[in-house]
Amino acid sequence: MKENCRLLVETICRMLRDGLEADERLIGYIDALFFSPSVIELARVIDDDANPERDGLLELIFFPDETDQKKIEEALGDIIYSFEDVDTVAGELSRRCLRTTLLFSDGRGSLPIAFPRGAIKTFLQRLNLTKPIDAELLNSIAAHIAPSDRTAVKVKLRNFRKHLGAKKVQFLSVFFEKTGSDGQFFAGLDFMLDVLEDIAADADVFHELTQRRQACRHQLQQTAGFEERLKRDNIETLMMRGERAAHLPQHDLIKKLALIDRICLSVFGKVAAAPREIQNGPGFTLQSVDDLRELARRYLYE
Repeated sequence: MKENCRLLVETICRMLRDGLEADERLIGYIDALFFSPSVIELARVIDDDANPERDGLLELIFFPDETDQKKIEEALGDIIYSFEDVDTVAGELSRRCLRTTLLFSDGRGSLPIAFPRGAIKTFLQRLNLTKPIDAELLNSIAAHIAPSDRTAVKVKLRNFRKHLGAKKVQFLSVFFEKTGSDGQFFAGLDFMLDVLEDIAADADVFHELTQRRQACRHQLQQTAGFEERLKRDNIETLMMRGERAAHLPQHDLIKKLALIDRICLSVFGKVAAAPREIQNGPGFTLQSVDDLRELARRYLYE
């Protein structure tokens, strides 16, 4: 077996020996589907091959989250694996009787559990180890991102579902340079990766952010107006008129707006719209960079 394959096998085995933490997503799924079971009750579900919910539960338990990916990324460094390497590792892991412990942080205890052989290949594929990270981005990460944050950034880039074209790589390189030391860096990165996945390879990023900003302002106006009308009429009356509450509350919309402005100001040196904002309802205006900083302070750092 090649050394890089052996390293991956041993890294995964070590991670399994240390145990897998049940995150909020998994705990919420378990509690909703099985009515907050004890570990003993959960063990009965996993041991019951006839239970129709068993396979879905096992798939979610062995779905590597970013915490798992970071552990593996830290051990592997910048090694890129071929599809043949992944097949080799899957074969070696399948020959072993892999077990782990599912660890609950809510006082429920822990649950010893076998790693199903049928889940190994999918687990490896979801690590995205065959996906290289652009050399320009690796250089930018090394130059501008704190060492303690670099692994998390690489994992997020591996999880990016589309090909990063030249324009997007250029944007992210500048984004790392301008916001790498920002206290809201990861919030901005998650937001921007969602945007970049949603737009065409040759799209103008500033234009796309402008469009999202305008949509956010429109929703903010609608939300503010709805909340004002709700002070005069009850929700049933408004619904009879065909009015519906906005998808996001006013507070979340303002946070999103502030985040867009912060990114635009940092990367492009300008805000993605006319400086004067909504006058009625939301209770804020932006007429200067100082106003933007105050908005960000109030809603991003509270």
